[in-house]
Amino acid sequence: TYEDGSAMSRKDIADELLTLLAAGHETTASTLAWVFERVSRYPAVLQRLEDEVAEGGNEYRQAVILEVQRVRTVIDFAGRHVYAPTFQLGDWVIPRGFSIVVAIDQMHESATEFADPQRFDPERFVGKRPPLAFLPFGGGTRRCVGAVFAQVEMDVVLRTVLRHFAIQITS
Repeated sequence: TYEDGSAMSRKDIADELLTLLAAGHETTASTLAWVFERVSRYPAVLQRLEDEVAEGGNEYRQAVILEVQRVRTVIDFAGRHVYAPTFQLGDWVIPRGFSIVVAIDQMHESATEFADPQRFDPERFVGKRPPLAFLPFGGGTRRCVGAVFAQVEMDVVLRTVLRHFAIQITS
């Protein structure tokens, strides 16, 4: 069912399953590639990750993944179709039949939501929940069904790589 309790069509369920099984692998792999690119350029971040893995923690590793998803957004936009008679979006009223497209990468660069948004700073997510403007998996009823799985998968892969391989710093 959807959040409002209405039943999902078989097509909508199939779309969600396809997203989980097929689309999720590429976006997760792309995000992990960006994780390795970012940590190879930030020696202090890499050292802290290595120390945390040795100690058995994961809070900083989770923060690094979130920050990479913010600064290297894999899905740039999310679109929604207006099915209600109207949809109020700030000062605008969007009528039924129109679509709304959200530029996720621009939201992630908002100085209102993220202090010094051009800076790579995993610390912004340590012990803090991301703001509502953080949308690497979209949002609302159409948020990626595989979001939690993807986060766990990235965490496990990053931890495993940090345990068994030495990541070289690049300049």
